[in-house]
Amino acid sequence: MDIIGIKHLEKLKRKNKGNNLLINAIDILITDLEINNWRTKTEILLVRPDADCVHSDGFYFVAHMTNMKILLETAKILFVNG
Repeated sequence: MDIIGIKHLEKLKRKNKGNNLLINAIDILITDLEINNWRTKTEILLVRPDADCVHSDGFYFVAHMTNMKILLETAKILFVNG
C-alpha cells in the first residue's frame, strides 16, 4: 500500500524527538499501512481497533497518547493534526 503524505508523519516525529511513545505509535502505524491492503472498514478494524470511521471516504486514526488525528482515504494520508 502506497502512503502519500508520509512526510507529515516524519515531520511530526522530528518535532517530538523526546516522545518515544508517539514515535513508536507512528512507526507502528506506518508499518500497518505499508503491510496491509485494506478494502473495507472491517478489515481495518481487525488490525487497527483505534480506527474510527468519520465518513464513507475516509477514516481517522487516533493515537491514544496524543490528540493526533490522521485522515485516510484508501491508503492516502490526507491530513495530520498533532
